[in-house]
Amino acid sequence: MRVRYGGQPTRRWSVRALADAWITPSSTTPKTRVEARADYIFNRDWRAGGFARWSDKDLRESGFGLCHDITREVAGEPVPCTGQKISVGALAIYTPRPKLTVKAQGQLAMSDDPAYSDRFRMDVLGWLGLTWWVTDDARLRARVAYEKPDLGGQVTGISSLEHSIWGYLQLSYRLPRQFMISGRYEMRAYLSEGQYPRDPSPEHWLSLEVEARF
Repeated sequence: MRVRYGGQPTRRWSVRALADAWITPSSTTPKTRVEARADYIFNRDWRAGGFARWSDKDLRESGFGLCHDITREVAGEPVPCTGQKISVGALAIYTPRPKLTVKAQGQLAMSDDPAYSDRFRMDVLGWLGLTWWVTDDARLRARVAYEKPDLGGQVTGISSLEHSIWGYLQLSYRLPRQFMISGRYEMRAYLSEGQYPRDPSPEHWLSLEVEARF
């Protein structure tokens, strides 16, 4: 069952919300997801908002020490996660020109994790991005992000929970007949000094993409 709402209670406020509940046929596991976001328009240039998300992968189980996004193994076999996750965040959008947008966002996530028997695992993420249509056919995009998973430092040996800073710069050019050519440079630096240090760090990536739409 899914319930969705989107509207503008006032001229400056906009609100979106989603409530979703379902049962997995193979395991009859009841799951749920709830999301909400509100945005406020200050003036022509500035907007800001906040959001919250909650998900539970098995409503029959509760308590700390479960898992949500990192699957556990028991006797060499993966065990589906049954925990919950709560995320809250805020964002600000600045549009000084019609074709130039700067956006900043910060988020705190609290997740069930087997490494924490009495509380949530806490992760933080923040990023700053820019989108600029230099001309009608040329677009410049850039982003820099900082990610610090597992603030408590209890989880080890999980590569997806690495302390890092990364960013990219992408230039795209639109050709006639619905073609888009994009060149992208990306850098990622790993700040963790854990069990498996990264080498090299930082990493540098270059890519070229050609997209056609019909």
